[in-house]
Amino acid sequence: MVKRVLFQTALDKGYISSNQLQKVEEYRAETNVSDERALLDLKIVTEENLMKLYYDIYGYEMVTSIKNIEADAFTLKCRYKTLLDISFIPIMKDNKVHIITAKPQNSLFAEDYIRETTNYKGGFTYSLITETNLRKLISKAFNVENESVDLENFESSADTPSNVYDVSENDSSAIVNLVNRILREAIENKISDIHFEPQADHLRV
Repeated sequence: MVKRVLFQTALDKGYISSNQLQKVEEYRAETNVSDERALLDLKIVTEENLMKLYYDIYGYEMVTSIKNIEADAFTLKCRYKTLLDISFIPIMKDNKVHIITAKPQNSLFAEDYIRETTNYKGGFTYSLITETNLRKLISKAFNVENESVDLENFESSADTPSNVYDVSENDSSAIVNLVNRILREAIENKISDIHFEPQADHLRV
């Protein structure tokens, strides 16, 4: 069985017991939901503890209050639904894009989307946030009062490609770029195993 970093960290840090680990792994295998979704669905961890788990894994600072966080013009270059799907919001900070994310494992997708959409060429900094607070920030940025809003107004733009991950047989540059970025991050972080897990709406690495 492949060692699941999130589950193992939760066990090592005392967030879950061995019995809970077995239950969440069984649930994950049966439903094919993501690791974090399995933990939340079974109410084994709270969103706050999930954020702390990501801190233990990635080391990014944690956002515990969104009171003083404001989206900016750079944020609005992105699509509302894409930010929700990838679970992040970008803000320009000191001439560098700061990504506030609820799913740091999606960082490569977030960076690629930002570069494809805005032509941004610089680096990135990160911080962690709960999914609930992230959705509040995104909704506030786009003046959306609730999640039942019709998303069609946010899904299409003449300046934005309909899907930056749609790659034809004659254009493999996006795939090559993604693979190169994954390999680079693996080398930088001395990661020996890389696993690809196709999900319903994205690829988990």
